[in-house]
Amino acid sequence: MGQDLGTGTGTDDVLRRAWGGLVAEIERGFDLLVETDVEAGVEAGGTGGRDDVDAAEGFRHLLRMVDVCVALDVEHGDRNRPSLFPLITPTRKLYFDNPDVRYEIARIRGSASYRLHGRRGDAAYVTVAVYGTLNGGRMISSIGGPDLAPDADGTIDLRLGGAPPPGGRPWLPLDADADAVVVRQYFTTRTSRSPARLRIDPTVPPGPREPLGEAGLAYDLVTARGKLALGVRLAAALDRTGRRHHGAAVLAPTGEDIATPFGAPFCAYVPVWFRLEADEALVVEGPAPTAPYWGAHLANRWGESLDDGDTPVARTLATTELDADGRYRYVVSHRPVDHPNWLDASGHREGFLILRCLHGDAPGLPEARVVPVATFAPPDREASWRGAPRLPRLDLDGWAALVGARDALVGALRRAADHVDATAGRGVERATAYRSIARTFAEGRELLVEQAFPCRCGSVVVADAGPLTSEVLADRVHALARAVEHAASARVGACPS
Repeated sequence: MGQDLGTGTGTDDVLRRAWGGLVAEIERGFDLLVETDVEAGVEAGGTGGRDDVDAAEGFRHLLRMVDVCVALDVEHGDRNRPSLFPLITPTRKLYFDNPDVRYEIARIRGSASYRLHGRRGDAAYVTVAVYGTLNGGRMISSIGGPDLAPDADGTIDLRLGGAPPPGGRPWLPLDADADAVVVRQYFTTRTSRSPARLRIDPTVPPGPREPLGEAGLAYDLVTARGKLALGVRLAAALDRTGRRHHGAAVLAPTGEDIATPFGAPFCAYVPVWFRLEADEALVVEGPAPTAPYWGAHLANRWGESLDDGDTPVARTLATTELDADGRYRYVVSHRPVDHPNWLDASGHREGFLILRCLHGDAPGLPEARVVPVATFAPPDREASWRGAPRLPRLDLDGWAALVGARDALVGALRRAADHVDATAGRGVERATAYRSIARTFAEGRELLVEQAFPCRCGSVVVADAGPLTSEVLADRVHALARAVEHAASARVGACPS
């Protein structure tokens, strides 16, 4: 699949080529995460064994990755004026995010120096890590825990780069490859959270801001495409990892089984893959570590933490009940059981249980096994289960709906660029119009695809209607495509039918 060079501006148009390359990467990502496996199964008379929820979430994960890549390079790529922004949100998840951690990221330059400062908050543990070029994600330096203790007034003042500050003040070195700083705040409970309020400033004031230009935006789009390609490869690798295993499998946290960028400092991981039918349960147990933070959470096959709802999908040392011998025991199933550490598979036949331990004793490898769910009694509030949960496979109608939605979206992104090329003047006006398309995509994905709506407190409320389905997601992506094309065509007063 080649780059889309567009129409009307010539093949030497770097901005249109960069935009076309990003759109082509979306098509390629769909092929790798959704379509290729299904096509093979269709030839055999089925749908390749893909569950409907996995296909729908694979497409949604692709859209989430597009959003975060554009945010990193187009919206927050100015390393002279870095700003911390949420890397992970309830509607943007990747790389085995932890629902009990608040993640913020800022882009930086290895040749500069910065000051990261603000109130520490009440998180159980705070870490700061510097990473190299984001397409690789090599950790350069990190600090956390007592080495990042707040001053008497509850504030943190950390220097990045340059010479070490006097008096042994907190400092992290940078090297020429330094590209980003990530702040992680670990919480052991979901109540009374008071997160850190931090900002990052260059120690040398930057010069005048350069106006947005076509060449600069094209460069940002090309680097965003590179990050998207990496994210797709990693997600496809996770998918392949799962297909090699049946039942329960304790995986190596690095290397062939699991490899993701942005590895967290001072943190040990143990992923457990599971495959559970409606009448089965996963039991994972081991000795509880001694650490300021440890816990477990569920993730789908694409490495996204499962959505919080009325049932638990994550537990920490504060919400895990230990056995008399000091061991944890988690039970994962599709319907509630009478166990204090039950976790809801939330309609996912396959996925991961991620165990992690922060700055403490290594958690060791747990024991994992699949047992009949009837091994456990139903909860006291239910005399009996209400029947087996449905775990539908992706059928041909669902597959066709996802392919049609993909075609509608990439077509809208290309036609939106056509509208801009036909109506906008070259230079700042045209670059601004292209950026506006990207912003419409991001806002539309949040509102139309994720069904997330802002509330008065400044957070978002996400509609919870049970497991995502291919047809529901396809309808939402069609709505996003219409929004993107309408926003661009409005430049000339036209509204697409």
